[in-house]
Amino acid sequence: MAIVGNARMDASRQADENCLKAILMIHIDKGRAYVSDLAEALGVALTTAYYSAYRLADAGYIQPLERRGGRKSNKQTLVLTPEGEKLASQILEKHQQIQRWLTCLGVPKEEADEEACHWEHSITDKTMEAIQHHVEMAARIRGGDANAVDVMNAMARAFGQGNNQTISGNLISIIDQYGGAEGIRRKGELSARAGGDDQLEETLVFLEESGGIDKVRADLLSFSRLKKMTDRNGGEDGMAALFALCEELGGVRRLNKLKTLADAMGGIDQVLRILGQNYKLWSAALQADHHET
Repeated sequence: MAIVGNARMDASRQADENCLKAILMIHIDKGRAYVSDLAEALGVALTTAYYSAYRLADAGYIQPLERRGGRKSNKQTLVLTPEGEKLASQILEKHQQIQRWLTCLGVPKEEADEEACHWEHSITDKTMEAIQHHVEMAARIRGGDANAVDVMNAMARAFGQGNNQTISGNLISIIDQYGGAEGIRRKGELSARAGGDDQLEETLVFLEESGGIDKVRADLLSFSRLKKMTDRNGGEDGMAALFALCEELGGVRRLNKLKTLADAMGGIDQVLRILGQNYKLWSAALQADHHET
């Protein structure tokens, strides 16, 4: 009898989880969920959908339904509580991970989706962790696939249309934190290229400690220019000789001052030409004075 009782309990729990996931998916698709929507999604009669909704409300997963003297309206709104939203999101996440894993193994998408509907209720956290690691490894090797963000895209479209009247701000904030469905996809690609979330986080910390991405970009450009200058001047030895000559001529500040003056007079070549002409005039004048004496 205990085995039968446990089986019934498991069946009831799976039914509740299926209802919660269906309600969440309806919210994502339409921005609100009626009992009639739940009945259509589950393929059951309106009375059966009401029975499931009352059971979820008694368990604290959705807000209590209105009592209308025994009359069952197909426009009764189903609103998830924070606890119900959390459980529904967990089930949905498991479904997505399992589906992605099966897809990576070559299972057709429709069949993978159907299998995930069965596995999502009984799979252990340890097994889910192993599946997640396998999916991440496959993403690094094969670039991943778009199946995991299909739901996020639908959710983003619903939010963009303002259809979030009965959804708490928690889900909205999660999507916003990652920059929407597109941000979630890009984050996954970036994580795969970086070698995993840990390596990506380490890179982001380095960027922050280095003054931000603009500062790092400027430093890299400066380094690139310095490397080109080094190559043009004979490598590190050539640069050392150049710095020594710079100091011999009075340092960078003096050279910059001379360059500024030269630019004002038409460039270094023009300055040298003028100085050369004056030198010839001065030499000629001195020689003339010498002959007169």
